[in-house]
Amino acid sequence: MPVFYTISSVRSDLSRYKKNNSYSNCCNDLCSFFLNKSIDDIFSLPQILYDNGDFRYLKSRLDNSNNGKGKSCGYRLYYYVDREKECVTLLGFYPKVGKYGKPDISKAEEKQMILDYKEELRAGLLVEHSIKKNFVEEVEV
Repeated sequence: MPVFYTISSVRSDLSRYKKNNSYSNCCNDLCSFFLNKSIDDIFSLPQILYDNGDFRYLKSRLDNSNNGKGKSCGYRLYYYVDREKECVTLLGFYPKVGKYGKPDISKAEEKQMILDYKEELRAGLLVEHSIKKNFVEEVEV
């Protein structure tokens, strides 16, 4: 079973989204996306943005169960998958529509996510989450 981590910006975004009726199920939707998937299943998902052997940077589309309009009106998720260490680190998560919706992220925002990840990894600030417990925070790494 893969281990899941987040950077601080993802945690604050999830906290903000859960308070809005349009996104209140965002943690459930995130868990549903990964539930019962092995590290190899996750590693093989489409939308590979960077591939370095056993380490991939991916982008995925997720349904928003609150609006029932499918993936195009759901969420975008950016994440690293390390097949060797069997871990997934969420770098960015945002809705496509609604109050916090945006069509896409800029190259500058994407670059900042990656820099934040590197800094937080180095500083031991990544937080582990359980997808079996609605993405509750487990422990800092």
